[in-house]
Amino acid sequence: MAKEASKATKSEKKLGIALGGIKRGPKPSLSASPTRSTNSLRPSRTMRASPGLRSMSLLLVPGEWRHSKEEVEVLVRRERLLQERYAELDRERRDAESRVTALEERIMAEAEALNEAALAEMEA
Repeated sequence: MAKEASKATKSEKKLGIALGGIKRGPKPSLSASPTRSTNSLRPSRTMRASPGLRSMSLLLVPGEWRHSKEEVEVLVRRERLLQERYAELDRERRDAESRVTALEERIMAEAEALNEAALAEMEA
């Protein structure tokens, strides 16, 4: 038990050093808990300010919505252009592959003809 306690103390000390001296806040005592409960019942500053914040956010929302709508339109337009470009590149790829296949077939036919000619020459 003593070993575990000393390990815990060392770990806490290392943690304190690692955190750069950030100290924990005061521990709540039994006498502090009743005041906390009464403080939590009072409206906070943000709650009192919320009607003002709400009205400002309602004013900003249409502008933000319009900006978001414009951004979506731009992204949709960009997607359409990119898809068109992809389709164009895909057509070019297929055309190139078909040309390569045709050239390979032509080369194979020429190679066969040369082989046939070479065999005929050797037999003669």
